Amino acid sequence: MTNPYQALVIGMTMSIPPEVFYLPMAAQNLAAGQCCVVIAGVVTLATTSNRAGNAPFVPIESIDNSGGSSGSKTIGGVGPRQRVTVFTTSDLETNDYVKISGTDGKVTKFIAGTDDADLIYGRYLSEEGAVFSRSSTTPYTETLSGGQKPLLNATSGDVVIIELEDLG
Repeated sequence: MTNPYQALVIGMTMSIPPEVFYLPMAAQNLAAGQCCVVIAGVVTLATTSNRAGNAPFVPIESIDNSGGSSGSKTIGGVGPRQRVTVFTTSDLETNDYVKISGTDGKVTKFIAGTDDADLIYGRYLSEEGAVFSRSSTTPYTETLSGGQKPLLNATSGDVVIIELEDLG
């Protein structure tokens, strides 16, 4: 279950300065932070079968085009060699490569020697570094503690920072 802080940071770009691209999108409902690919110039949700040969793209906004036609709306996001926050479905250690998970728009650990290298979606850098907390009593004060955090291993369900792989 996504907490309010995860909802705030998912799809946040960490590249400075970020290069945000606006591309036509498929007839789908795409959410900020979902792992997507660009196929024939159109952004579509990444799956385990469509990553190879298609550039990674992570939306920084949520747009519902499920009732439209492919290309009728554009979506903003970041592409290869940029850093962005996404969800993981597996435990990760710093510098692990990640591939597309079988779970909609998330990543999982790439297994060297078992997985095809064309499936690499990016490289895990660290767990998202800030902490969100909410007081359990009135007035339910919310705080966000940012700052530097050491490189951390991630567990399934975490928001993680990855650097997207180049087309390959």
